Amino acid sequence: MRWVAVTGTRPALIFVSLIMVTVAVRMTRLADRIAGATGLWRRFVGVLLLAVATSLPELATSLFAVVSFCAPGLAFGNVFGSNVANLAFIGLLDFMVAGSIFAAAQREHVLNAIWTVVLTVMILGAVGSERWLTGTPFFCGKLFSFIILVAYVVAVHQSGGEGKSTPVPERTGIRMLVLQFVGCAGAILVLGLILTRTCDDLARLTGLGHTFVGVLVLALVTSLPELDGSLRSRYS
Repeated sequence: MRWVAVTGTRPALIFVSLIMVTVAVRMTRLADRIAGATGLWRRFVGVLLLAVATSLPELATSLFAVVSFCAPGLAFGNVFGSNVANLAFIGLLDFMVAGSIFAAAQREHVLNAIWTVVLTVMILGAVGSERWLTGTPFFCGKLFSFIILVAYVVAVHQSGGEGKSTPVPERTGIRMLVLQFVGCAGAILVLGLILTRTCDDLARLTGLGHTFVGVLVLALVTSLPELDGSLRSRYS
């Protein structure tokens, strides 16, 4: 019976994953078009919009994993697995260019890499204080979380640069682009709930565990929009 249940779960998992990736890729492209058509203030809003678009699949699936299914292992596997997958994508892209892709790194890329290390260390500090230190005050974990959020906003601001971007002519109205963007965001939230439930069922039925399924499935699926954006940057 368990094998039959797992066999029935796989088609749903593949189907939902393909739809989520398609919608997420569409959302990132809409973010690019909105930022390019409006020349959004010092590119900060444009970069923030693109960051939201590429991170929403991870946020949605991780949120539902914790809140709806009490499976923090899925959330940790998803988030940390996505970071590892994204770094692996850089190595993959390096084989697709003449020379080295790292030679093209600019100041904001170096800053982003530094912030990635800083945020990872903060997460380790939060995990360590809650897991290994006895008698840790409750507010310590929340303080780490607040600092992480502030550091993220600072990192996005620095990656946005200081110059104003030049608007690019856009045939579709800005209002329609924004409506499509919001519609894609809503669809990702719904798909995130379905995908998380499917992964939760898969982890329970197979005995693989939430963390392993989070790394193997959720992290890969939610990281594909970033790979699409990187490939478009490579061939544009």
